[in-house]
Amino acid sequence: MRTLFIIIAQAALAASSSALAGTSLTTIPKGQSFALGGDQVSKLHVTGKNVGPVAVKIFSKQAGKRVERGLVQPRGEIVADFAVGETAIIENTSSINNARIYVQFNASVNSLSMRYQPARK
Repeated sequence: MRTLFIIIAQAALAASSSALAGTSLTTIPKGQSFALGGDQVSKLHVTGKNVGPVAVKIFSKQAGKRVERGLVQPRGEIVADFAVGETAIIENTSSINNARIYVQFNASVNSLSMRYQPARK
């Protein structure tokens, strides 16, 4: 009985924490970037996978300063943390094909800004 209670409690905890999380399956057009956050009031944790045919670059941006955080090849994993007020930028590296990413983050989609912007060359 105790084991059943622990399993139910863990399931309830997982359900409540996933209700606070957001997900996005996003296509990033050639020559574009996908920006996530920048206005969050707590640390932003982003995980996911590059499910498209081209590599994407991960950047962080805060106070006008942009820093490259890594390159994620197709089928590669995305794991990154961003500070309060820091923007996560996922940039399509291709000038021919669209990129496609699946991301999960620890913020509600209702309280986190998401937008496309031109890729910076």
